[in-house]
Amino acid sequence: MAQVTPQEASRIISHMNADHAPSLSHYLERFAHAPARVAALAPRITEFSTDEMAIEYGPQGKRSTWHYTFDPPMYAGQARKRLEAMHSEARKQLGLSDVTIDDVRLPTLTLVITLVFTLMQIFVLLAPNTTVINFLPWLKPLVVRGLNALDCVPTADRVALGIKLALLGPLFGAHTLEIFFSLNPLLKRYNVESPTARALYTILTFFGGFPIWTALKARGEKLEHKLNEGKSH
Repeated sequence: MAQVTPQEASRIISHMNADHAPSLSHYLERFAHAPARVAALAPRITEFSTDEMAIEYGPQGKRSTWHYTFDPPMYAGQARKRLEAMHSEARKQLGLSDVTIDDVRLPTLTLVITLVFTLMQIFVLLAPNTTVINFLPWLKPLVVRGLNALDCVPTADRVALGIKLALLGPLFGAHTLEIFFSLNPLLKRYNVESPTARALYTILTFFGGFPIWTALKARGEKLEHKLNEGKSH
């Protein structure tokens, strides 16, 4: 079979570098085991032949080059089919969906719950000291004890701040963990690339927690089901 010619290699390199940077980053993640963030830094094919291809990637000044050996060899006319197969395998192994979500759509109930929850948090943050202390009197002795242990005078301001931190600190901490371990994997799986959509999902999860990312998951699964139904017909 014919070898890949320099002219064909040049066309492949130009096309992949211009239009398929995400595919190259997926190759690097799956086959070179490169960290996702590093693999996404300007990946570009620098060499392409019957035997191998080389992909350069990474931050400016610290670029790395990964060499991939084609087995069996890549003969003339096979590039599109072979590279698409690599792309599909990489996406499957990385847990990436064929569905793309680039906007924020939430069920009405989720929006209402998130709004009420956010207003409650704002109320706690902005409530006068006396209101906070009187509303949650059982927390006051614990906060005073903590302030005394820190050699701080338990003034009304400090006690109120301590109560607010005791209420909201664990909540915001849990929501932050949900962003990293629940939301971000879903943003990646469903190819949410829009900066606006990513920012909105992150902010809403910080205040609203699991109803936000579970709504994204449910929407993605529904779209996947429709896509698979379409493929089966």
